Order: sequence, then structure tokens, then C-alpha cells
Amino acid sequence: MLRSLVGSEMCIRDRDMVEVVDVLERAVESFASVPEDIMQNKKIASIVTGVKMSENVLLKNLARHGIEKVECEVGSAFDPNVHDALFKAPATEKVPSDHISSVVKPGYKIKGRVLRAAQVGVAE
Repeated sequence: MLRSLVGSEMCIRDRDMVEVVDVLERAVESFASVPEDIMQNKKIASIVTGVKMSENVLLKNLARHGIEKVECEVGSAFDPNVHDALFKAPATEKVPSDHISSVVKPGYKIKGRVLRAAQVGVAE
């Protein structure tokens, strides 16, 4: 009983840390839309560098504890074991039916088991 309680608490903590990775990834992605002249400011550049470093350190530490990102790309086959379909989209030449049309959130595994399924859109 105690082991299962400790295991479930660790799983909750791990999911919480994955949410932190999501926020850092969104922050890094948002820097791409900042105009270049603003990015030249040393203070802004140091903030960007700090956020990127924080994301990398967190990902390395998660990997050290067996947590890894599930590879999930647009056009790859939908697998209900590791993907959570949030919506359906029309199939195209690039993305055939039953394949991933977009990735909303990446998924994560802990020691081979799904910690959080990748949240995706699926072509139909």
C-alpha cells in the first residue's frame, strides 16, 4: 500500500514537472515572434538565454530520472497507446487518414510507460 501511494505521488510530481516543460517550450517558441531589434537588447537576450537554459536543464534532469519525450510528428501514424486525439481534421495529401495532423502537447514516458499521452489532432 505504501509503495503504491509513494508511486502515485511521484507520478503526480512528474506530471507537474512536464507541465513546467510545456510552459518553458511555449516561452521559447514565443521568442521567435519578437522583432530582431528588440532581441538585440542585452537584457532581453539574457532573459531568452536563461529561459532556454532552464528548459534544457529541466529536460536533462527529467531524462536522468527516466522521463523522456514521446516522438510525435505531423504525418506519423496515430497510436492510441501514446496519443490522445483531441480533434479530427480533414485528411490531405501530406497527412492521410488516421495520421497526426497537428500536435497540441507532446507526450512523455517514464521508464517506457506513458506518463502523459501526446495531445494531437487526427486526420480522417
